Amino acid sequence: VNAYNGISKLLADQNRLDDAIQMLDKSIEICIRLQRLGDLNVQTFTETLRNRAILLQKQGKLEAATGLFTKVLAIQIKAVGQMDPRTADAYEDLAGIYVAQAMQEEGVNTITKALKIRRKVQGDYHPMTMRLQLLVQWLSDRPNLEGKNKAQSMINLAGAMIAKADFEKANQLLQLALDICKENFWDDTVPIIAAMYENMATVKIALGLWEDAISASAEALKIRRRTLGDDHADTKRHMEDHRSLLKRLLENRS
Repeated sequence: VNAYNGISKLLADQNRLDDAIQMLDKSIEICIRLQRLGDLNVQTFTETLRNRAILLQKQGKLEAATGLFTKVLAIQIKAVGQMDPRTADAYEDLAGIYVAQAMQEEGVNTITKALKIRRKVQGDYHPMTMRLQLLVQWLSDRPNLEGKNKAQSMINLAGAMIAKADFEKANQLLQLALDICKENFWDDTVPIIAAMYENMATVKIALGLWEDAISASAEALKIRRRTLGDDHADTKRHMEDHRSLLKRLLENRS
């Protein structure tokens, strides 16, 4: 199990998410067989399920990820009880996936359960407890959650259209995401804004709109530099992409 999980992590680090999930599936199969034999390490099993859920979430398969996070929570409650930090961890994971789906009420209710455990087991002034207190307050007061998640959904769908080479449809979706952002919020430190501009640059290139592509790429780079700094790997990658794009524009003009 540990070997498959280790390989999965290496594959995930290379962004080979499907291959990583296959390795975790092999681990889960072994865990199920061990469970039948009464020789299952429950925490290894829950960690494997949790890692699979995280990868599904990265792929945008939020409903499937929610099911796995819910299963991890149920297993932890049965294994270690309600008032255990590991159960609080599981509640936090589940709350996160609820928030990702714009299910704000469910997210707040679930994270509040985690906070209750932290207070009881670790005390009001433990760093984990204090972090959750701030998170509950932030979620309760967070405006425009629905708008942000609608925009993210549009960006994700546009990505799927790009993969299918349907650039006209992708362009329409990204423009819709941009309109949603302008109507509901405009915080250019939010990662989805940079992702939106990066996808827009890709689409504009495919449509032959080079100057629009340069403009979108520049906006994405500006956000990366401001939020991550010039020395961050993502910023450096985008700097190189932007330089390459400028070079291609000059080549097309000549």
